[in-house]
Amino acid sequence: MSNVTAAVPHLTKDEILGRIKETTGFRKVQKWLIILNATVDPRPAEEIAIHTGMAKQTVLRQPSHSPELNPTEHIWEELREKHFHNKAFNSLDGVAGQKKSAQ
Repeated sequence: MSNVTAAVPHLTKDEILGRIKETTGFRKVQKWLIILNATVDPRPAEEIAIHTGMAKQTVLRQPSHSPELNPTEHIWEELREKHFHNKAFNSLDGVAGQKKSAQ
């Protein structure tokens, strides 16, 4: 019996489709297609590989906990890029103060 590839639905189908449209590069788009297939219709990795045009080994190597699937990581990424670049804080109070001054 083959493994069934399923993704934890941190993102909705529409969010994943949006990521596919925003992503550049063939391999990156293919990986989002694998995530979409695993989220919407979990099935054996061989079937997902055939459907997306990827090797079976590539489908099986997808991480189970991937930062791009975790919405919290996107919040931190946004904060780092816009408000906290090149800064270090000694406590959470310092982070909160920086965020308040940035608003």
